[in-house]
Amino acid sequence: MATLQDYPHAISRMLALVDNERTPYIGPDTERRHQPRYDLTRIDAFLTKLGGLQGGTPTVHIAGSKGKGSTAAMCANILRRQGYRVGLYSSPHLHTFRERISLNGEPIPEGRFADMLDRLWSPMMEVNAQCEDRVTVFELLTAMSLAYFCEEGTDFNVIEVGLGGRLDATNVITPSVSVITSLSLDHTRVLGDTIQEITWEKAGIIKAGVPVVSAPQEVTAMEIIREACSAVGSELVEVGEDVQWRANEPVFAEGLRVSPPQALKVQGRHGVYNLELALLGSHQLENASMAIAIMEVLQGQGHDVSAEAILEGMSTVVWPCRLEVLADCMGEPLIVIDGAHNPYSARQLRESLPNYFCYDKAVLVFGASRDKDLGGMVEALAPAASAVVVAATRHPRSASPEVLVDLFQKHGVEAHAMSQTSEALALAIELAGENDLVLATGSLFVAAEVREVVKDIPPEIYPELGRL
Repeated sequence: MATLQDYPHAISRMLALVDNERTPYIGPDTERRHQPRYDLTRIDAFLTKLGGLQGGTPTVHIAGSKGKGSTAAMCANILRRQGYRVGLYSSPHLHTFRERISLNGEPIPEGRFADMLDRLWSPMMEVNAQCEDRVTVFELLTAMSLAYFCEEGTDFNVIEVGLGGRLDATNVITPSVSVITSLSLDHTRVLGDTIQEITWEKAGIIKAGVPVVSAPQEVTAMEIIREACSAVGSELVEVGEDVQWRANEPVFAEGLRVSPPQALKVQGRHGVYNLELALLGSHQLENASMAIAIMEVLQGQGHDVSAEAILEGMSTVVWPCRLEVLADCMGEPLIVIDGAHNPYSARQLRESLPNYFCYDKAVLVFGASRDKDLGGMVEALAPAASAVVVAATRHPRSASPEVLVDLFQKHGVEAHAMSQTSEALALAIELAGENDLVLATGSLFVAAEVREVVKDIPPEIYPELGRL
């Protein structure tokens, strides 16, 4: 059995593999390596060597551009409240790779992570010898998660797609229900630059006879999803049509700067649910309706999921860095973080701020990956900002602070560049008044780094990845 001291070595060993999420450079010498094809050959062979982990446990499989993580967290929490043993596989992580593989809300322990990586390494190398391309970091983590859940005897697994759907490593599983959350243009260099191309990739998780739950989509996107379901005989539940919701406007009590939990009524196919939702943001209302639609599909398959578990799961769900309040002390600025990382999410964030928070001005801490639509994000957020402090995050693909400062200044927003997120947060707090809002956004990475500073969370540092 591996020890806690083996965990840092396990991470370094894992990061010697190709990591498509972070950088095309791998290894300590940052040598440029061939980026492997996205296909299912390696992961399917890997899971077969591990005893065939592609099916067996009832599983919720979630793809989408936005809201898949929140929807996954809601589903996992509801099933936990019902008393099930639940595995959750999600990405990316905020503070440690271990967050990606959790059991009943607890990340895989460090020693267990190291032990499993050691046991999986030999079969992984056998797969590498058989396949044209080598197993990637995400594929290894996918295999590790399924092996861990199998060893722990989970009753349900909730699996979030990493990228796309059709060729994502998670798409070798046979789920109980396939889920497609809201779709938009993102990862266009891999998935395509039209909503039709992206929908086709996401709809690749649809499997013969497996029910599908979809969020409201653009007309062409929904047509593709309907056709894909029809082609393989899969029932389609359309949230917004078959399942609908109505929200109550948030009411601020005197002296409060943050709205109370959101109250909404969801009209499902099998019942009506009047609930309070712990997560803030209008987009979470759709995600909550999605989670209820998913639970109703599971009920229809004979699984016990009570209305009480649904209500309790929604009122207690936690999903950090999504319109999360870090500090709300009178006499000091309100500090909020959100991982909005594309223009659509940035616009939603800007529109949500006055609905959920009371403040005079907003000072932004902003950092983003350079492969995103930086101009579109800045254009969406600039009207909400009185000033911006740009941070260079630890992420290898972090955009140049100077480039971001220039973009904000072109929109008439005072902007400053700092070399570290902690320094950016300190300056933003200095620029903000006691009745103002400090908002960290632009990527999950800058939100997570601010969270680490405020909550004194030790981060995992990955020197192997270097900077691009």
